[in-house]
Amino acid sequence: MPGFIFVDDDKCNRCGLCIPKCPVDAISSVRDRIVVDPQRCDGCGKCFKVCPEVAFRLTDDLKAVLWVLASGGQVSKALDQAFAEALPGVDKDRITKAAELLLSWESRETKKSRDSSQNPIIAYSVEMGKVLQVATKVAQVTSTVMILGESGVGKEVVARFVHNASLRRSGPFVTINCGAIPPNLLESELFGYEAGAFTGAKREGKPGMIEVASSGTLFLDEISDLPLDLQVKLLQVIQERRLTRVGGIQPIEVDIRIIAATNRDLAKMVERGEFRADLFYRLNVVPIVIPPLRSRRDDIIPLIYHFVAKHNNTHRYNKTISRETREVLTQYSWPGNVRELENLIERLVVTVEGDEIGVEDLPQYVKERDVNCNSKVIVEGVIPLREAVEEVERQLIKHAQEEHETTYEIAEALGVNQSTVVRKLKKYAN
Repeated sequence: MPGFIFVDDDKCNRCGLCIPKCPVDAISSVRDRIVVDPQRCDGCGKCFKVCPEVAFRLTDDLKAVLWVLASGGQVSKALDQAFAEALPGVDKDRITKAAELLLSWESRETKKSRDSSQNPIIAYSVEMGKVLQVATKVAQVTSTVMILGESGVGKEVVARFVHNASLRRSGPFVTINCGAIPPNLLESELFGYEAGAFTGAKREGKPGMIEVASSGTLFLDEISDLPLDLQVKLLQVIQERRLTRVGGIQPIEVDIRIIAATNRDLAKMVERGEFRADLFYRLNVVPIVIPPLRSRRDDIIPLIYHFVAKHNNTHRYNKTISRETREVLTQYSWPGNVRELENLIERLVVTVEGDEIGVEDLPQYVKERDVNCNSKVIVEGVIPLREAVEEVERQLIKHAQEEHETTYEIAEALGVNQSTVVRKLKKYAN
């Protein structure tokens, strides 16, 4: 008899998010398939909760058991024996109770996946796990959040995650890119305007994005591009929780949570007088730094599977990607981060003639970078040699500290004395 929890291969995108979440190591990847070991599985349901495609299912045998229980009947001796054979040593009552929860979760999450258009977060790496820990914690409060990271790392995805995990999730999530709207239109877009405020204004006036976001979350992307005069007005909104429309005199109360994002160094912009210090401190209450994709390579293969499945579904293909191709893609530096990876995967899904995407189908610049990656240190630009040595040393110390618990173990891994490690840790503490 098969196990009670199994993986639907048609839905599973092989992202691997479920594997580290199983507390009893019952889930593994076998020949590019995710499988559940019935001898280990205890039906805790954690795999259901992290699966972006709701690919985990309950067997019909277990659903039959649950139907009997729900009807007030007793599980027959035959079914008792089936439990014993499928999951020996596991308490039957625990399995049935867990399965009831899973069954309700399966129904609810399947409906949610149909109704929701939000992209799931693919976070298999330790680095992104830390990001989501902070995001989950800050979602429970109303503090202003600043999301920092290179272009394409997924700042808006994390902002939506914070909103959806907060008490404001039933309210609107409003996004405005401060660098995509001409400065002369940005004020009216943000703050709205009254009737007759300027030539071409609507007769009835118009609420701004801040008003629209009331009771929800306002996501200000590329906040570094906000003009200085509008920075003053935004600061007033944050402090007083009210605004005045363009051409208006009556203050309007707003109940918003602000999440800002940028790929620039705002602290340096403050030093140069390009960004207001008071606004910076108001926005930078809880900073969340998203590392670039090249610093969290454990996310690359799960992202590849996710994007292949997504664009297969969108364009009605059934393409696969070879192991060798995946290995080459993990070695590329991805200067455009997750956005660049998705764009490349979509291009490959659409343009490759065969059913399998091979190394020969990759752009030359990606394959060349793979050839250059035989060395574990990649040099992408020219900086003073002393700075380069210090940067490599700092990163090595950081990685070793993440992988080892004691300074003795770090010293052994780096091949230096323990006293050297202690001195370097102090040097790079900040």
